[in-house]
Amino acid sequence: MSMKPSVLKRLRKAARLRQEDLAKRSGVSLSSIAKYESGIVVNPGAENMKAIAEVLAQFLPMTVNSVLSALLSGEVSRSELERLEKRGLEVRG
Repeated sequence: MSMKPSVLKRLRKAARLRQEDLAKRSGVSLSSIAKYESGIVVNPGAENMKAIAEVLAQFLPMTVNSVLSALLSGEVSRSELERLEKRGLEVRG
């Protein structure tokens, strides 16, 4: 499974999470999150991918499966990310 690094970073930022927050909540190490986002490691393994997707889905109006799909395909438009950011702010209000 090859993850799209830029999509992970964009989704994390849309969720208003720092790398540290995502690492703590997902149980994936901070150094691994940084490596995934920088593209040093693009195959994080199924368990880590699922853990990351589950956390992002808690903060975005997306299902775990749609987060996984976006991470793998890289198909998230700028307008979709803007919508997610706005929706994430409304949810946390």
